[in-house]
Amino acid sequence: MKKFTACICCAALVLSMAAANITAYAAQADNAAGAAVEQQESKDDGIPRGEFTVRYSWFDGSATIIGVNEKVYARNHPEYATNHKLIFPEKIDSEDEKGTVDVTGIGFPYGGSGWKNGIDSCTFETVVIPNTVKSIGGYTFNDIKSLKYVEFESGTKIDNYYRGGISFSGCINLKRIGVNGSDKLPSVGSGQCSLPSSCFEGCSSLQSITIPEGITEIQIDAFKDCTSLKQVSIPSTIRDIDMGVFSNCSNLTSVKFGLNKNGKSKLSSLGDYGFIGGWAGVFEGCKKLEKIDLPLSEGDCDIGDRCFKNSGLKGVNIPASVKKIGTEAFAGTKLEENALKTPKGEAYGIAFFGKSTAIHEDAFKLVSKEYKDGEGYVDTSTEIKPIVACYKNSGADVFAYSHDFGDCVYLGDWDPYKITYTGDINGDGKPAATDDLVAFIRYMNGNTKNVNEDQLDVDGDGQKATTRDLVRLIKIMNS
Repeated sequence: MKKFTACICCAALVLSMAAANITAYAAQADNAAGAAVEQQESKDDGIPRGEFTVRYSWFDGSATIIGVNEKVYARNHPEYATNHKLIFPEKIDSEDEKGTVDVTGIGFPYGGSGWKNGIDSCTFETVVIPNTVKSIGGYTFNDIKSLKYVEFESGTKIDNYYRGGISFSGCINLKRIGVNGSDKLPSVGSGQCSLPSSCFEGCSSLQSITIPEGITEIQIDAFKDCTSLKQVSIPSTIRDIDMGVFSNCSNLTSVKFGLNKNGKSKLSSLGDYGFIGGWAGVFEGCKKLEKIDLPLSEGDCDIGDRCFKNSGLKGVNIPASVKKIGTEAFAGTKLEENALKTPKGEAYGIAFFGKSTAIHEDAFKLVSKEYKDGEGYVDTSTEIKPIVACYKNSGADVFAYSHDFGDCVYLGDWDPYKITYTGDINGDGKPAATDDLVAFIRYMNGNTKNVNEDQLDVDGDGQKATTRDLVRLIKIMNS
């Protein structure tokens, strides 16, 4: 115990010393632009780097934003060595000279820019952002070519992912962004939380990203042209992934959808269904994406137009929660290779576990027309024809027959999306115990409060909270 306490004390000392290095700064004289702070980014050579001006947030009048719109570079040291960091302070002198205030945001005025001498003069490779920051304005770090790493301190919670914030579009050398050297974006603070349009578009060196729980939408083109991106983790809270989000991520091989305690996601759309416009599909052009495990959603879900068009997709399972599939959704893919197999060993390319999924007439067709002299525009479309796994007489069965896809693989009891019943009746994430038994009996007596209803069919016969379920629950508890 003494050793453990000593370790904690040592760790605390190290952390406090590190914090002191990061937050060190010296007050500067006031000028016409407001109070400025010159901040020392490291103590390795004693040279102060980085000058910041104070301005008040346009999001919240009580919050303070560091406005890097006029004086971000120290006047005496405008050149940064490539190994230097730009470290933002946690506190800054207030404009009215009444002490210091927390730095809660970083940003420019809307549509502005403001790196001294322009973004092309920036040579810092790392940006360190303290956990006092709750917002980063749109355009703040766009097109800074030198930037390679963005480090958020532990405990950072971002409030304004949804207001043009967290924008690193065009940072072509950005390799990693996350908390404490990880690839996980900061946790969500409060409010509606979405990753804004084009926030990482063109970050062609970014290799992996983990989106935190609480984010509900990824907006148009958010990761478009991230050509080095290999792995993406998407939280269970995501409802909408908009058009073009991962388009032309040519090295993307792994997309993992998080599931909640019920084994489901809130996902309701992968792009738009019936969309008219110039945007690409969600995964269009992802040449190395050969397989994807789509999640079972809590409600209905649509796979939008062109979703996987011209991707490397060879096999995919479509959960029963998917109700609509748009035009060219699977056009130009490799589903014809029939890379997946049922438990019985039957090969297939795509499986539909919904019995009434509406599939667009051109879902598997690469639609095109070519003008020929004397004939006018001639249909030159090409359609892929994978082996379809589905239920007899289902929408997918009718579709495959009408499109001459050949014989279907008919599904029996096999369903990879079937919920596994663990007996976690009270939803605490723990194995079946006495508290689950109490919750079950309360439910049987009409008290539905704090009950995980997806687990009430303990014996898996399709009926909830029966005597047989109670017997099965007791057996699970005693196993």
